Amino acid sequence: LPGVIGGISLILAFFAFQSLPINYAGLLLILFGIVLLVAEIKIVSHGVLAIGGITSMALGSLMLFDSPEVGFRVSWWVIVPTVGATAGLFLFVVAVGVRALGRPPATGAEGLIGKTGSVRERLAPEGQVLVSGEIWRAVAEGEPVEIGGQVRIVAVDGLTLKVTIVAVLVALFFIGSFARILREYERAVIFRLGRSTKAILNPGGQGNGPGLVLLVPLIDKMVKVSLQTVALDVAPQDVITRDNVSLKVSAVIYFRVVDPERAVIAVQDYLYATSQIAQTTLRSVLGQVELDDLLSARDKINQQLQRIIDEHTEPWGIKVATVEVKQIDLPQDMQRAMAKQAEAERERRAKVINADGEFQAAAKLSEAAEVLTRHPIAVQLRYLQTMREIASERSTTTFFPLPLDLFGPLLQAFNKGGDGSKA
Repeated sequence: LPGVIGGISLILAFFAFQSLPINYAGLLLILFGIVLLVAEIKIVSHGVLAIGGITSMALGSLMLFDSPEVGFRVSWWVIVPTVGATAGLFLFVVAVGVRALGRPPATGAEGLIGKTGSVRERLAPEGQVLVSGEIWRAVAEGEPVEIGGQVRIVAVDGLTLKVTIVAVLVALFFIGSFARILREYERAVIFRLGRSTKAILNPGGQGNGPGLVLLVPLIDKMVKVSLQTVALDVAPQDVITRDNVSLKVSAVIYFRVVDPERAVIAVQDYLYATSQIAQTTLRSVLGQVELDDLLSARDKINQQLQRIIDEHTEPWGIKVATVEVKQIDLPQDMQRAMAKQAEAERERRAKVINADGEFQAAAKLSEAAEVLTRHPIAVQLRYLQTMREIASERSTTTFFPLPLDLFGPLLQAFNKGGDGSKA
């Protein structure tokens, strides 16, 4: 402030002692005012330099022209708008600069303060939060914050953030802690102070869903259970059959929860427990059957597996609908042996069929011979038919027909001669 007043006074003093003409003094005051306004941008003076600059410009404008005639002096209507516009421009620039200086840092540890993050690991009170795409270790002030909650950073202590839960989200969390909506295929198992109970309100339900379920805030804990049928793959198991064949067998089991309360209370993890009981039962049952039965009687084995697994899971409130042996992996040497066995079986069947055909043909020939013996004229007819067939063919073969009756006496004589020699 003293420097501003001193500068203006010094220029006026030069004018008063007639060291400077009045127009030079006015010009110096205008330039001095501009310097003060520029200095206001660079130096924080809380507006003192700006006020001095405006005053100096106004005095300089009045002293720029000294004339007794009104028309030769600068009018107030020119001075005031000009000085005001210049002052307003510089004040606007100063205000923007001051606002920029007051803005919180955007980088570094200080830049995190005031930001909002999402909880990735439950804060009780320590955990992890996601802030601007980075995972930070955080400490919550007040109540524990569950995963997915929104928190605001209030301080930074080294590499640890101090956070507090957002007030609006606290209200939403409070509302969500006692009002839940369950789908048609979902049921709730509610624990109140550690004891299984029903919801305080479940319109249209049985106290555990479906639909709207109202709980006691901060006291009731709810576990959701799905009643949909689950298709669970049983990992391939190493099995040795009763006839000492080593193989890998996989299966699939279809089951659903029929009693949600027992499925949560009676077993820690019913999905894992069902998978384990299915694996052990698969190895036990298939170890008691032979390979041929395993390949040919799958339906019977599937029914046996379903019955045994269902008996074991019934205390857990689980109903096993179907068990299917999905895939059987045989060793390479066993596959080759089975291929050879199948090939040998096919050859045996082919030989049996061929032998059966020859047997049937021989039987038919025997019947035909008996018919020809009873009816000699049939032989003559067959003889003539054969001659006709040979004659119709283009062949160089010469055929001399010779009646078989001529051989009758010779055959009889030969037979008699043979009988006499034996005697």
